[in-house]
Formats: sequence, structure tokens, C-alpha cells
Amino acid sequence: MDNNELTDMLQVFFECNKNRVEAVRRYSVRFPDREIPDSKIFQRIETNLRNYGSFKKPNTQKRKFSEDKELNVLLAVQENSQTSTREIAHNIGVSKTTVHGKLYTENIYCKVYLGKQEQQTDIGKDNSSNGNGPQNGFPQIPTLVWNCSMQFHVSSIKTDVLTVIVYEMCPFKPDMFLGRADVKLEDIYRESQNTNGPLIRKLVLHQVESGEVVVKLDLQLFTSY
Repeated sequence: MDNNELTDMLQVFFECNKNRVEAVRRYSVRFPDREIPDSKIFQRIETNLRNYGSFKKPNTQKRKFSEDKELNVLLAVQENSQTSTREIAHNIGVSKTTVHGKLYTENIYCKVYLGKQEQQTDIGKDNSSNGNGPQNGFPQIPTLVWNCSMQFHVSSIKTDVLTVIVYEMCPFKPDMFLGRADVKLEDIYRESQNTNGPLIRKLVLHQVESGEVVVKLDLQLFTSY
């Protein structure tokens, strides 16, 4: 990706009042023959230009995985989407696991269902830098926080199931499925009989290789079951 393309991206980013999702949409319409850029690149270009006077942060010495290397990862994928994470990791000097983690923490949200009721969280915020940084040389583990409060009406304790489905928002194709977790309200009801206050449950995501979500559940019943 040359400087002309990066300049065009920066211009579109400001036109959209620094809204990354809208910038991706407008850029793809204005330049249909170009590859659709990752939304992170827009913000990183503006930050680097403001702080360092160039599109890329100067790399004068080897350092831990940081924002400049994150941009390099995104640009490497932008240049050739078929490039393997192993090759990117080798060229940039970070682990393959770190590269993969940084590519898949953007625009993630959850849909939560109870019967026919449906609610949705906002985009998750990356909490990796808040106490989840690299330890003993191991790569940083991506951690997303939604911190979203929801209320549902319970029809039947015995049959109702709460379902959490995680998605990646994709502006120009169907959102990508990243796993689902189910919890029976009957189990929550039984567990709540032995404790006071909300329950915190760690739910394993299914239909994917790995992943989990942590939820806080507070069951309030106003009739007898």
C-alpha cells in the first residue's frame, strides 16, 4: 500500500468524523478497484501521522509487540490477504499466536436470546492492556469487554434457555460467527437457591475451536414456579 492510498484513506477518515466503520464503507465506494482496508488502519494512520510525521511509526530498535507492529500486521494482510500468519510473524518479529490474536479482536459483538427475545451488545472494547499484557515472554491474550446490561422476561424456568452468540461485524458480507454458548435457566435457578446476589458464569463457546464468555446473571422471580 503506497503513500497515495494511505493519504486517500486519511482524507476519507476525516470526512467521516473519524468513524472507522463508515470510513471503510465510503472508501470502498470511492475506490472500488482497491482492496477493502481493515478499519483499524484508518485510526493508526492518523495517530502515527500526528505523533511521528509519517504513516508508520519509526522503528529504530527491536521492541515488544506495539501499535506500530500492529499496523504492520494489518498492512501486510492488506497487501496480500493470502499471506500466512507464520510468514507475517517471521517478517515482523513476533509470534504467530500474537499476529492471529491481533487480527481477530476488532468489531466483535454479542447477540443474546431468550426465546423470541433478542438483544445486542455494543462493539467490545479491547481490555488486553489492562492487566492482560505479556507475561514471561508469552504473547498477549486478546480480552474483550462488553459490560452490557440486559433484561429478559422469563416464560418458563424449566424450558427457557439463554443463548449468547458472538459475531464479528463485517460491513460488506454477513457477520462472521465466532461461537455460541447456552445456559438453562433451570440450572441458574437451582444454583441461585444457595447464594445471594448475581451469579457469575464462565460459558465455553461451542462450534469453534476455543473461546469463552463471562456473564453475570441475576434471576428475579415474581410468581411461584
